[in-house]
Amino acid sequence: MGRLEFDDPVTHEHGLCTGAVVKSNNRNLVITAGHCMSKGGESRKYENFKFRPGASKDEPAPFGVFEGFRANSVKQWGVEGDPRYDFGFVNVKPNQQGRRLGDVVGENGIAINESYAAPRTVISYLGPLLTQKECFGETRIFLPPPESRVRIDCDYPRGSSGGPWLKDYDASTRLGLINGVLSHIVHDPTYNLSPYFDDGVWAQYQRSATY
Repeated sequence: MGRLEFDDPVTHEHGLCTGAVVKSNNRNLVITAGHCMSKGGESRKYENFKFRPGASKDEPAPFGVFEGFRANSVKQWGVEGDPRYDFGFVNVKPNQQGRRLGDVVGENGIAINESYAAPRTVISYLGPLLTQKECFGETRIFLPPPESRVRIDCDYPRGSSGGPWLKDYDASTRLGLINGVLSHIVHDPTYNLSPYFDDGVWAQYQRSATY
């Protein structure tokens, strides 16, 4: 997990989110929230992505900086702005030493079509701070269909978007199976939402994992 940075080409604002490494052919893939990649519903993509895995107050780039070269969400988010599809993937270049992201820090797996009710570990930065927080909780469906998002009772502030929801998290390796991302910071700060990871997430993941 690490700090994901980007720029809005229209407002020229500098954005901050969280991202997590996920397995890919070229060991170069980061998953995050869709709204950390583009302005949903406006087809406006952000740019100048930089990923700093393991960033902290003491070491802002302990494994180097990985610059993004491709960022893509699905049409339902980028064009339609549907929060049920607020996820996406960023492909990054090797760091300054020429090392690939997955070779440096390892890679999480991905899990789809899981039960709505399941134990998950959520890890993300606390807003703009370079302070990580772990939260363990039980997920459940947010609202009846056609809503499909998943809820977990973890308290994260705005700016924490993109943090992974992990199945079978191993604290010794700090890896697991990603089954969600912090998407919507609701008005009630005691819980957060993620898109439900289904076949649509898997299809976009397979496309992104080949770059």
